[in-house]
Amino acid sequence: MNKKEHKKRLLDEGIFPVLKIDNETISELKDWIVTNRPERKKFTILINSTGGCPTQVVRFASLISILGKEVEITGVALDTCGSAALALLQCCHKRVAVVHTGFFIHHIQTRIRISCHSKELQKIFDDEIESSRLLEEEIVKLQCKKTGLSRDKWMKLADYGEKDMDTPIFTDQALKLGLVDEVVDSYPCL
Repeated sequence: MNKKEHKKRLLDEGIFPVLKIDNETISELKDWIVTNRPERKKFTILINSTGGCPTQVVRFASLISILGKEVEITGVALDTCGSAALALLQCCHKRVAVVHTGFFIHHIQTRIRISCHSKELQKIFDDEIESSRLLEEEIVKLQCKKTGLSRDKWMKLADYGEKDMDTPIFTDQALKLGLVDEVVDSYPCL
């Protein structure tokens, strides 16, 4: 079975695989949910991603808020669930992690693009940093609401992630922190 056939089989079973958080993936995910409504009420997002674009997660969170109360979205994290992927998991009604999954939290990273014709460089830097700060606040608020963690605790976890990105939070600690609702030994779907 090739990749397209495999993905189609998963989609037909109500499982959407997410390998990266980008415009294309989140747009496909949103379209898949909307297209399958109202016939389907239960959706599963299978997340194996180091992250990506947090703006796309905010867009997805907006969609979740307009779905009916009968809709249940389950996020299943496996292997790696970091950064914006972890934020996507927090959008789900039920959050499941396969044992040994690693979770990563860090602050939003900003890349500033300038051309050789850019003027007022300090304003460009200040505007970009402020934009990233506002986005991080939105993402932190979304995740704290779901996990029950305080903003200060979340920021401490992000500070820790900035220092040592090679040391993930594993499933037992993720459960204690409220990053997931349940840890499972297996999730047979492949």
